[in-house]
Amino acid sequence: MLLSLLAVPALAGLPAGFVLVDVSGMTDECCEQQVATRLAGVPGVSAAASSAASKQACLSTTSAVEPAALSAALSGSEYTLTGAASIT
Repeated sequence: MLLSLLAVPALAGLPAGFVLVDVSGMTDECCEQQVATRLAGVPGVSAAASSAASKQACLSTTSAVEPAALSAALSGSEYTLTGAASIT
């Protein structure tokens, strides 16, 4: 499995498949659910699960997803996208 890390400001579209994103601000199960719900609403994301312990969310995507769209989904909350990796 190849894991390619990408810095958020320089991210291009993340390819379809599985994407791991680093998310700051999660502290408990309630936060995990809020982050997963927000990220699952992004076009191209078919499912999302998050972990406060790892400070990450795993996304299943059906098409390329723009990191800006993921960041926008978390805007207005205490959560921030801090990094992303596509798993190919």
